[in-house]
Amino acid sequence: MKHPIHWEPHIPRSVRLRVTAISPYGRYEWAMDGGVPIILRHATGRGYEECGRGLPYRQVREVWERLTRRWAA
Repeated sequence: MKHPIHWEPHIPRSVRLRVTAISPYGRYEWAMDGGVPIILRHATGRGYEECGRGLPYRQVREVWERLTRRWAA
């Protein structure tokens, strides 16, 4: 099921942000912010934006797969 992608400014909610995957060309980053899965992207002049916060892990993963699918071989 396709879930809409809603980007908003990234505001860290924990002391430690852990990036565990980076898409090809570094466009997106899969991260855990205090154990919460989120997807980050750089917003020129505005720092980072995030999507997925508050969604179940599976839904965030589906969004990640959709965003990075275009580079899969």
